[in-house]
Amino acid sequence: MTIDTDYTYPLGLISFTADCGTPGYTTTITQYYFNPPAGNFIVRKFVNGSYLTITGATITPATIGGVPALVVTYQVTDGGALDEDGLVNGIIVDPAGLAVLGATIPAAVGAPKTGYDKDTTAASFAMLGLLSIGLYAYTKRYAKR
Repeated sequence: MTIDTDYTYPLGLISFTADCGTPGYTTTITQYYFNPPAGNFIVRKFVNGSYLTITGATITPATIGGVPALVVTYQVTDGGALDEDGLVNGIIVDPAGLAVLGATIPAAVGAPKTGYDKDTTAASFAMLGLLSIGLYAYTKRYAKR
């Protein structure tokens, strides 16, 4: 994986694949990050071998079940600029996460905290939100049968 030399990812990246059922489908992604550290976060993603900022993404502080959280929301279109596989095939591939400007790990040392090698609570809860997206897409696709 390429190193993002300008940002760190204290909560890692969340990577998932969603079967939307309809080529070209646009869906809203919601990720939940529980007990986040203090920081001035932006939403970034890894696509086509590099990192980019997701414009239009929102980060909303919340308390869920008495636990502080950040709720991240943005849209991805199958085959669009934010779909890592770049194919209009009904499948969205989306590694993304919260980033803080100012990398603390020099590029020569190794990869930043991207979360690809960690199983975090934040990723687990985020997957619950993604499961909702997949269930909605599945219901939309097969409800007409």
